[in-house]
Amino acid sequence: SRRNEAFADFLNVADDADMPIEFRSDALRCAGGCAHAQRHFSAAWLIFDGLERSAPDMQARSEAALQNAGIAFELKGRGKGTLDEVRMLCAAVENDSIATDRTVATARLIHLETYFEEKNYDQVIAESDLLTQAFPFELRAVTMAQAWKGIVLYRSGRIADAKSTLEGVLSADLSEVELFAGV
Repeated sequence: SRRNEAFADFLNVADDADMPIEFRSDALRCAGGCAHAQRHFSAAWLIFDGLERSAPDMQARSEAALQNAGIAFELKGRGKGTLDEVRMLCAAVENDSIATDRTVATARLIHLETYFEEKNYDQVIAESDLLTQAFPFELRAVTMAQAWKGIVLYRSGRIADAKSTLEGVLSADLSEVELFAGV
């Protein structure tokens, strides 16, 4: 498939010692993204773990740690790992002073989603409000946090609040880039 070819091509670039280290690191990140998209979680985890330890750019290391938090969350949904482990990985990203606001906001969003998985709706609302206050300009993360809040309000029987929250979500003016986390 084209994804398998892309994965192999990115790995070839990453392994090419004649390529500048930044290109090699970017190629490895893309290979990890391909593996993740194909649900080859062990390969993606190994790639992002390696990037977290060795990427030449410290922000790339934070992004790699975020990717592994996301993979851990997906693996928990498949019966591997715990939500506490996911939260620990998210907390490491959230506490990384080098991480970008977008990276930290996304880690906090994953953190919020762990509470949704537990049906801890009060905590989902609290986390949504905290994320929205801390990162008002990270529109993708804020919109997703508000969507989770709206769902929780609906499930809790707070229909008017849910409607108001979800109307805000629907009116968000997200760019195409913001619609997806990106690879």
